[in-house]
Amino acid sequence: MHGSSSGRTQPRVWLLLAAAGAVGPAAVHAAVADPRTVTLEVSAAWAIGCLAGLLGVAAARRLPTREAAVWVLLVAALTRGLVLPMADTLSTDFNRYLWDGRESLAARSPYAATPDASAAADPPSAEATRLLHGMNSRGFRSVYPPVSQAAFAAAWSLGGGTLDGGVAALRLIFGSVDLAAVGVLLLVLRRLGRHPGWAILYAWHPLPAVEAVGGMHTEALLTLPLIAAVGLVLPRRPVEPPRSGSGATAAAAPPRAGAEPACPPPAAALAGLCIAVAAAVKLFPIAAAAVLAARLRGRARWALLSAATAAGVALLWPLLGPPHGAGVRASLALYAGYFHFNNPLFVGLQRVALAGTGDPTLSAQIASRLLLAVFGGVASAVLWRAWRGRDAARIPGLLAALFGAYLLLSPTVHPWYLMGVLWLVPLTRVGRPALLWLAATVPLTHLAYDPTLPAWGVPGWVMTIEWGGVAVLLLFHDARPLWIGPLMRARAEWKAARLSGFLPEEGRLLDVGCGEGLVTAALARRTGLTAVGVDVDAEAGAAAPVLACDGRRLPFRDGAFDAATVLTVLHHCDDPEAVLAEAVRVVRPGGRLLVAESVYRTAGGLWLLTRLDRFFNGLRGGGRDGLAGPLRFAREQVWAGRFAAAELVPAQTRHLSRGLHRHVLFVLDRPGRV
Repeated sequence: MHGSSSGRTQPRVWLLLAAAGAVGPAAVHAAVADPRTVTLEVSAAWAIGCLAGLLGVAAARRLPTREAAVWVLLVAALTRGLVLPMADTLSTDFNRYLWDGRESLAARSPYAATPDASAAADPPSAEATRLLHGMNSRGFRSVYPPVSQAAFAAAWSLGGGTLDGGVAALRLIFGSVDLAAVGVLLLVLRRLGRHPGWAILYAWHPLPAVEAVGGMHTEALLTLPLIAAVGLVLPRRPVEPPRSGSGATAAAAPPRAGAEPACPPPAAALAGLCIAVAAAVKLFPIAAAAVLAARLRGRARWALLSAATAAGVALLWPLLGPPHGAGVRASLALYAGYFHFNNPLFVGLQRVALAGTGDPTLSAQIASRLLLAVFGGVASAVLWRAWRGRDAARIPGLLAALFGAYLLLSPTVHPWYLMGVLWLVPLTRVGRPALLWLAATVPLTHLAYDPTLPAWGVPGWVMTIEWGGVAVLLLFHDARPLWIGPLMRARAEWKAARLSGFLPEEGRLLDVGCGEGLVTAALARRTGLTAVGVDVDAEAGAAAPVLACDGRRLPFRDGAFDAATVLTVLHHCDDPEAVLAEAVRVVRPGGRLLVAESVYRTAGGLWLLTRLDRFFNGLRGGGRDGLAGPLRFAREQVWAGRFAAAELVPAQTRHLSRGLHRHVLFVLDRPGRV
């Protein structure tokens, strides 16, 4: 009983530690008079908070779902509450928000005139003058859509028409909406059959609290309607149970074929309305309607598109339609051409264009249009893939690809822009490592605003850390299917070229632990042998005939093969001696056995070898039963002793590679005659 109680308590201790780390960034920002002057220190606290969130996910998933959901909500509320008294130095956008709210409450359209023109026509009060003096882009018309404008008006009204009161009201509104988004995210995770602990990746992240609530950015209003829209169209899945105390993850039961009901048209229409509301906060989410509609069928599809179109036109008409639409569109073009921040792709393209044109303004326009063209291609590819399939459960991944491309190809990437895609991190693996890295390092961009530094702009080393990490993680996590196949085929040919000379020219070959069967097929082509592979998992579409079986009990008679290969397999086996004995049994007397193994000499070499094995098997799509268990590496002399015990005669020993990875080929003969 004592052990069981301890097993239940330990995750709560870790979760409490994670919660303490997660609230750290919010507490630091609230305590510092001007976070811009201590950007490196604040960024360190931010990084600790991000790591604490990962720890929180691991700990929360060991708790019952209801208890974990309560933890998620309480800590999310605490982080957002801590930033309410935060200094308003990270951004000046709130001045424009409150000015627009003042204009709306005065029955004047915030799109009708620029703040300078409005102030000249109607001299503002002392409090409104404070807004005007703190505002940037006073010569631009407002481009914030109507739902954002409603929040601005509410804040100016609740704040009593004062700057300080309006700031407090903005933070309260944004924090409340974002906390509601966390609650809806928990419901969506439940619908997907995922443990609520995954919500920590968004709910406890420093970005929503510090940038969206503390920094007062409208992205705080964006996540709630988007999460709701996705939740309305996703199919229901069985709930993922808590992880066991031993650390094993219990998988959710797969849904029965045909058990998922189609999204009903009323739910689809409501999802379309939610997308329209999100587009009336920021324009770009309107593209989500096409992705969601592509994964629906029949009446549900048209219900979503009709609702999104009708509500979108109604909500966006004051912004883009007459009489003020032309002026707003001109301001949007000015914003797009004037503001560029924290995107190395844009910087590189602009420099190339500048070398050819000599005109900074024209080169910036060229770079922006090139990025827009690339995004158009990516968006088309995402939508094409969406329309090809019918599995609605893939919607979060498709949206992550679409919104992630929008973020990466935008000339301006402020920290709070990540809110538009961060909410998808708990729902899909697509882009997750890259987005978490970017969200963990993006506070370093505040160095651009540090008043103690002589130059304005994001330092090059900051963009290298940010975007270099993003590029590496996208390459190895998301783009892996594009290059891992050709790389593995080339590696299989390399292996076959070095092994084929040790095999007979005819007969039957067994490849034990063949995986995808690439080496099996390559050996068959090079030697003329009839080759068959066995593995614990017989993969569909394998390059050679593969049977699924346990290597300790091969389904073949004694001496059925003229040769066998066991290539970097034995160290993955629970009982390598038993697997070796079976391979020897099915090779005829006088036949040949090739065994390739990774070996080590020192304890440090074993540590490195273990990490390399996990890393490279992860790249090739590991996680199968044979690859997920403990590794049983051995020294070269130990393997030689095992072969001798199996009554195998060593013909040759070849070192296929040395250095960090010592790869040895043992050429062995089974004594006797046919």
